[in-house]
Amino acid sequence: MGNETEKLVPLGGDALFGWIECSERLPADFDCVVFTGRNLGCFTGSRYKGEWRVYTPLNAADGRRIMIPVTDLPEPTHWMPLPSLPNATEHTTPRNED
Repeated sequence: MGNETEKLVPLGGDALFGWIECSERLPADFDCVVFTGRNLGCFTGSRYKGEWRVYTPLNAADGRRIMIPVTDLPEPTHWMPLPSLPNATEHTTPRNED
């Protein structure tokens, strides 16, 4: 990974969901995705400057999310984009009005 011939794919509303092989194409920098690999499990993160990075549950002192490089883990083999957020008006729970 990290060579100049990597194919990047922008994510958008028309993105197809499902696992994508890293050998076929890679997400664009900063696109939040789920990625996995052999003996790796699943992680939420993104790519930045040719490296996979994992989002940590901890925030920096200024409130930004911390991303750490995936260095001691096996290289990811597959990834998938996250679905769009639900429309808040479509997913509200009706209130009981007595």
